[in-house]
Amino acid sequence: MKIYLIRHSSTIEWENNIILWLLDWNLSEKWISDAENTWNYLENEKFWIDVIITSKLKRAIDTWKIINKKLKLNIIENELINERWAWNIEGQKENIINWEKYEEDPLELRKHKWWESFIDVEKRVIKFVESLKSFNYNNILVISHSVVILLLIKYYNNFSLKDALKYNINNKIIIIDANTNTIESKLIY
Repeated sequence: MKIYLIRHSSTIEWENNIILWLLDWNLSEKWISDAENTWNYLENEKFWIDVIITSKLKRAIDTWKIINKKLKLNIIENELINERWAWNIEGQKENIINWEKYEEDPLELRKHKWWESFIDVEKRVIKFVESLKSFNYNNILVISHSVVILLLIKYYNNFSLKDALKYNINNKIIIIDANTNTIESKLIY
């Protein structure tokens, strides 16, 4: 099985440093264009995708809707690949975060009050990977969020969390061969 990972397109709110993790976000015009470039890339590269699995959050759903205009695939929404929870700061500017306090904890445990830590998200990612084993698809396009994608890379490549978080996924499609645990990335736009 091959898993093609794409981060959802960016949003107007993110461009204005607003943290909305689980709240609805709105794709900006530039990023709508980038999503269209993604489906053009998939079509031009002749990737054979059997199904799209997406986060249940609006920005991921809006991204797959644009990508799927041409691909016309089955869609599965899965909350296991939603963004990290950050209840107490959602809807606020990023500058309210006390980064010094946040960075006092070991990397795996870092979170703000009521957030999920990286370990918490990793547990969801492992459940997601386990659920893929029951699928009868050879090629899966996953549209999710940075932390989830980086933790999928960590899982399949046996990276440390620190190394996984350094992996550049911007404007790229990450291709994981789940049979060989090999990973490659290709620039989309």
